[in-house]
Amino acid sequence: MKDLAKSSGLTLQEHTNNVISEGKRIVESYPFVMEKYQSMTKRDLTNRLEGACKFHDVGKSHKRWQTVYFGVSDPLISVGLTPC
Repeated sequence: MKDLAKSSGLTLQEHTNNVISEGKRIVESYPFVMEKYQSMTKRDLTNRLEGACKFHDVGKSHKRWQTVYFGVSDPLISVGLTPC
């Protein structure tokens, strides 16, 4: 069973990949912000942003969250998909 992130049927992995892509666009769009952060903190904001994007919804993979959010023990059923 794949964990779902959205009631549309979007899997958690698909959602995470989308968020990581958006994070990369932010980094590419605002290089001056990344440089300023680096100069002020001596830390890499790019790595921190990537980690935040990657792990922001990790709790959604917990069985209890999947069950409560989707209202069934198998969240695929709640969006009209049948488990393989």
